[in-house]
Amino acid sequence: MLKEKKKQSEIVTVKRKKKISADTFSYYLRTAKRQILPYFGDVDVTTITSEKLQEHFDSLDYSEKYLKDIRLVFKLSLDVAVKEKIVTENVAAKIKIEKSISKTPGIEIEHLEQDRQEVWLDLFEKDKRQFAYLFEAILLTGARPEEGCRF
Repeated sequence: MLKEKKKQSEIVTVKRKKKISADTFSYYLRTAKRQILPYFGDVDVTTITSEKLQEHFDSLDYSEKYLKDIRLVFKLSLDVAVKEKIVTENVAAKIKIEKSISKTPGIEIEHLEQDRQEVWLDLFEKDKRQFAYLFEAILLTGARPEEGCRF
């Protein structure tokens, strides 16, 4: 009985489409507007080759993660063209992102030591304004400022 229920639940989870958050959608749309449309917006999708695409990616000077995000958005876009039978294969799937040491010097992230955190937490507790609670939540959770706005 348990094996049967497990098998049914696996089948159900396979059939569900993954949903993305509104923030992820906004990020993908922004990436498309900044990194894909200016270069390939007026190009016929049937003329885009993996060589052209790889050459374009090699010319970009972004972090490996951002390059992967650009490739993902490109791949998702070309998946639609494949599904609509405009092209036979998704050339974005062939793009290789080279692991490289950053071309630009890295930024050292500063953080507060534990004793300094306690000083700030005390100040936030004494300050009863709304934004003080936001800063306190960010400091306690390690959230980014844009994530802290959701608290």
